[in-house]
Amino acid sequence: MRKDGKRKEKTGTVCLIDWATDYLNSCKERFVEKTYKEKHSTFKRFFKEINPHMAVDALSAAAVQAYLIKQKKERSGYASNKDRKNLLAGWNWGCYI
Repeated sequence: MRKDGKRKEKTGTVCLIDWATDYLNSCKERFVEKTYKEKHSTFKRFFKEINPHMAVDALSAAAVQAYLIKQKKERSGYASNKDRKNLLAGWNWGCYI
């Protein structure tokens, strides 16, 4: 449901890679190249840990949290938080477009 009370049409996204691809295509048009590359890199790392062909509704908060904790340990808290920011932006985009 949109903020104006009208129902939105479903995007037809079936798996995570479809969602990410649609989101990144949208980002390419809306953001500068540096921002797009940051978001693209986030999803590239994410899909090394999470099956990109998983159904969107099968993604759990626990799986995302495990990914972010691993990024904090391997890279830094700052890097993990940037990934969190980009993943959340993509998730929100998918929920509200």
